[in-house]
Amino acid sequence: MQKIFTFNYTGQAQTWITPYSGKYRLECWGAQGGNTGGYIGGYGGYAKGDINLIKGQKIYIYVGQKGTDGGYPAYAFNGGGYGASDTCGASGGGSSDIRVNATDLKNRIIVAGGGGGASGDTPLGNGGYGGGLIGGPSDNGRVANQTSGASFGIGGNSSNGDNAGGGGGYYGGYGAIGSTGGCGGGGSSYLGLLENASTVSGINTGDGKVVISLIYDEVAFFFKKGEEYYLPIEKYFDTDAKKFKAVSLNDLRYEINNNNYGNISIYNINEPFVIDSIVYNPLDYLDISKCKICVIPNSSRTNEYVKELDINYIPTTKAISKANIKIKDMYTPYKNNIQNPFLNIEAANKANISYIINYENIYDIVNDDCSSIDKKLLKDNFYLSFKLNDVMSLLKSVSLCSRDINYFKIEDDDLNISNDYINTQITFEKKCSETVINRITKQYFKYLNDNLDTF
Repeated sequence: MQKIFTFNYTGQAQTWITPYSGKYRLECWGAQGGNTGGYIGGYGGYAKGDINLIKGQKIYIYVGQKGTDGGYPAYAFNGGGYGASDTCGASGGGSSDIRVNATDLKNRIIVAGGGGGASGDTPLGNGGYGGGLIGGPSDNGRVANQTSGASFGIGGNSSNGDNAGGGGGYYGGYGAIGSTGGCGGGGSSYLGLLENASTVSGINTGDGKVVISLIYDEVAFFFKKGEEYYLPIEKYFDTDAKKFKAVSLNDLRYEINNNNYGNISIYNINEPFVIDSIVYNPLDYLDISKCKICVIPNSSRTNEYVKELDINYIPTTKAISKANIKIKDMYTPYKNNIQNPFLNIEAANKANISYIINYENIYDIVNDDCSSIDKKLLKDNFYLSFKLNDVMSLLKSVSLCSRDINYFKIEDDDLNISNDYINTQITFEKKCSETVINRITKQYFKYLNDNLDTF
């Protein structure tokens, strides 16, 4: 199966239909600005990021054109501004971008900025580089960024003397405005809401380029509890018994082959359905913490093994309010150089967070308000748990601190929770034959989100 799709400059939009559902890496290189008089147009920027796409989705590819060299004023495809008509003003390079569902500029999901045009009649003749989230400066220091530039998507033009044009971008770079000539600014790049996204400023020469790579295609899945199989969909829900009916292997085969069940994202398994005006949430009736996830590779990858499965779990507000966070590793706060230690709790509402301190599993201290956990409690080795008693009481961080005259944090004992229970990632290791879904590991904390959405 083809996994890498490359698009070069053609001078027009290119339409691509996604051949498989799955996760793709998008990479864009902006075009270089035009050269002139021994000076070099700004190199185009680079942008990359990952996104889930559905088979048959229409994608529009725009690959930027290198800016024309000085003396030949013209627009460069996809936003490059033109240089002045004199012999020294070069055009800016076009940006490269990808648009989803429509061709409007607002439909861009990733952009790599084009470089600014060069000017040969100035000490600062080289064009500004294509961004980065910020493009390289024009002759008077103006830059395109995420909120402003010469114009949305289009580099600025120049009509004075030897001035150069700006590069295309999310926002286009500024055209030069000097009285005796000046370089154009580079356009800014853009990453939208892509995962694993990043940019690099000024690395591409010549025309732009776009590469789309299939990271992995989607797989069919179902749940196994004991020797029974389950699909958490409306068709197999028993309204009288208020539970999902076990399905046969033939049922599984039929759903996967005929109803496109394999293209349902696994992190949408709790999407509610309605029967006789009653709304049912699947995970209220199937405890997936007691199930195995069974994965069937797509027919296009029958010779490949599924090595990793990522789940994005977006809990309900009810689940958040019932979350019970437990630091699984034993914590020893005392050191010789720590005076008056205490734990600093950062949370939306500490008064609505309970905590439990367990000393070597011998006895517990329970408190309904974690506003202060001071030195009288931080003794011996202990485990620490938190319970969120309100949907707004998200726990942000827990840090070991010391107080003498001034407050300061003990950096080497700093423990932070960086997520807010949105898009928590769960990774299943290759050798794991059975995993409890509600066991999550995140940075320094190993915690249990008990029961998830089933209470």
